[in-house]
Amino acid sequence: PSGPHRVGAMDLLTKHGKSGVLMRLFYPSGIRTPDHAVEGVRSYTTPECIQGALAAMGHSYWISTLLNWGFSMLRLRCDWRAEAVGEQLPAIVLSHGLGGSRHLYSSLSLELASHGFVVAAVEHRDGSACATFYAEPPADEGNHGDGPEASRVSWLPLQRAALDDVPLRNGQAEQRAAECLEAAETLCLLTRSGSAEVSNRMPDSDCGPDADARMLDQFKGRIDEKRIHLMGHSFGGASALTALSTAPTGLFRTCTLMDCWMLPVGEQRYSGFAPLPVLFLNNDSYHWETNAKRLETVMAGIADLELKTCVSIRGTNHLAQMDAGFFLWPRLARRIGLCGEKPPVEATILTADICKAFIAKHEGTALTELQQRLLSGEDASCFPGLSWHPDTGRPG
Repeated sequence: PSGPHRVGAMDLLTKHGKSGVLMRLFYPSGIRTPDHAVEGVRSYTTPECIQGALAAMGHSYWISTLLNWGFSMLRLRCDWRAEAVGEQLPAIVLSHGLGGSRHLYSSLSLELASHGFVVAAVEHRDGSACATFYAEPPADEGNHGDGPEASRVSWLPLQRAALDDVPLRNGQAEQRAAECLEAAETLCLLTRSGSAEVSNRMPDSDCGPDADARMLDQFKGRIDEKRIHLMGHSFGGASALTALSTAPTGLFRTCTLMDCWMLPVGEQRYSGFAPLPVLFLNNDSYHWETNAKRLETVMAGIADLELKTCVSIRGTNHLAQMDAGFFLWPRLARRIGLCGEKPPVEATILTADICKAFIAKHEGTALTELQQRLLSGEDASCFPGLSWHPDTGRPG
């Protein structure tokens, strides 16, 4: 991460069974110093997530074998379960794309957290994650995560279905939107009451309920409820857009839609949401005509020009906001489509810089000359609006 803060992280599962929300929290944990050594370095993801992600990618046996090795070598470079900084912070609720998870946007989440944001990376349990789980209620309800009875999980793999199964995708978008809202409401409960209102039911917690409560209590008073922002990539963009229609007025300060996949969004969700600033952030090789036209319909429905910004990043493909470009050597990653011409580190930092500039603008912070160029699309790294190619039979 390029920001001034060290980054801490923890997993949070709010309830047993199929209710509640599962997310990974990334947050500033102190000022970074040159001699700082990361504590509690963890494996990047789980074996179940690796196998689900490989199946979703659909590469050949040999490429999948290389990717499996690449996944196994990655580590999450942050201070696991570190103490958060003692100040009020803005927050971002981040929704992943189809085949994603709370793990697969770690580079962007770490970058944003290093610049002072609490990032809640939601793992959706609608069948669209590469692999996720439910924690079974323990036989002993007094056991809150510190014994074998609390470790039973039911895995939910990626649901195989056609991309253009509209009823399924609409239903998933609605469930995902509800999970985004619950994540935002959980952040509000954390800052108001800590562990008095929020419990952690993660099945692999080896710290016990008292330590979990202390972790949650540290967020009391440290999340600014008036500065919660919504962000989503691809299917996550569809989820974020859907969430705007049902979100209580004022819950979200801004919304960022990254390469928004429009098929899952019901037309009734294209407009009618409470006015708020929306950033349409695109990669230069994703959109096709049908998707672009639907997105332009949403943009046209936002009458106030000050509330909408549309900009695209040069040299990136659809996976630029994910961690995909870090899975293998850069040249091979580009060759098999895991990243575009722009190096993954540059793409991650640029994505975060544009998002930070947009948030700063609508929080009333004076922008630097570079931030102004980024949002206008006048910087060499990006361009205004979006580009698209013919449908050529693409589903959705």
